Amino acid sequence: MPSLERPAAKTLFALIFLLHLAVITGCENNKHETAELAVESITKAQPAELDEKPDIKDVLAWVEGKPITIAAYKQELAAISGNYKNFADTHKGQFLDGLISRELLLEEAKRKNLRDDEGVKKLIQKVGEEIMIQELIDKEISGKALIDEEEIEKHYSANSDAYNDPARIRARHILVDSELLAIKIMSDLKQGRNFEDLAREHSLDIPTKDRGGDLGYFAVGSLFPDFEEACNKLNPGEISDIVKTGIGYHIIEVLDKREARQKPLDEVREEIRSRLLMDKEVSIYEVFLRDLKKGKKITINTQILEDLDLTQ
Repeated sequence: MPSLERPAAKTLFALIFLLHLAVITGCENNKHETAELAVESITKAQPAELDEKPDIKDVLAWVEGKPITIAAYKQELAAISGNYKNFADTHKGQFLDGLISRELLLEEAKRKNLRDDEGVKKLIQKVGEEIMIQELIDKEISGKALIDEEEIEKHYSANSDAYNDPARIRARHILVDSELLAIKIMSDLKQGRNFEDLAREHSLDIPTKDRGGDLGYFAVGSLFPDFEEACNKLNPGEISDIVKTGIGYHIIEVLDKREARQKPLDEVREEIRSRLLMDKEVSIYEVFLRDLKKGKKITINTQILEDLDLTQ
């Protein structure tokens, strides 16, 4: 089934702008976030409509005689969200510089007649097809998939066990591979050394050592039995004796404990709504596609498909 999200293109130039913005904000090290936000901008951005002769008070900048108006600025700003939205809200000059850079890139692409490039034409055609498909899905599927409060309450009542939050413990630990070292660390703790400092200095648990050994909250039953047994005997603020497990020797400090509970409906309402909405959209899509196939001549050459070599 195709994605029910917007297709990955509304305007090609939104990607150029977001990539430029990623550089000026110093976010180039977070490539996954850059890609996600660029795609999000592409899916929402619309070319700004500019008056032929805008009022001078409404123009933020001119690029080779072409105005960038307040309306165009706000329209582009509304097309992004997340970290870039937060940045743009507080760095108006740099956001405007991104619009100016995009305009310069667009004009250079036109000057080089890239609109007549066969690759560009094919990409634009592909984008147009995806947009039409998505608009069809919006009208025939997404627009018809509605979830009311009664459905949410019924699902919650019928699946209450799915919304049980197990008992949780928050603890930190120091993991070493030597019992002698563990004894030395215990001695240091009794002499007043800071637990977190000792974890950073000695712990072999790489993911937690820089956090002072903090494991965060973990569900009871998810860790080594011997480790959890030691945690169960401790009250918040207490430190265990040396605990041996299959991966080494631990010294544990319990920070907090939470009792098991059932999440109230208000806490999971939107989660349920999203789940039911997805299920309903899938169901409507399957029926819609099945109806489309009725009466259509579709021939599949299964032998060629089976022999298809995807390694070449």
